[in-house]
Amino acid sequence: VVLAEGDLTGCIMVVVVVVVVVVVVVVVQGNLDTAIKHLQQAVRGDPDNGDVVGFLKKVKLMDAKKKEGEGVSQ
Repeated sequence: VVLAEGDLTGCIMVVVVVVVVVVVVVVVQGNLDTAIKHLQQAVRGDPDNGDVVGFLKKVKLMDAKKKEGEGVSQ
C-alpha cells in the first residue's frame, strides 16, 4: 500500500487523537507518569500540534503538584 503525503498526515492525526483519548483515561485513573509518556510520544509524532503540547504541559504541572503534595503529607 502506498500512501500519499496527505494520507500519512491524516493517519498521524488519527493516532494523536487516539493517544490523547488514552491519556485522558490514564489521567482520570491517576497515572500521570504514563500519561506524560503517551503525550510525549504524541508530540514526537506531531510536534506542531499545539493542543497536545499544551495538554502535555498541563499534565506535567499536575504531576509536579501531585508529587509536591505527596512530599508535604509525608
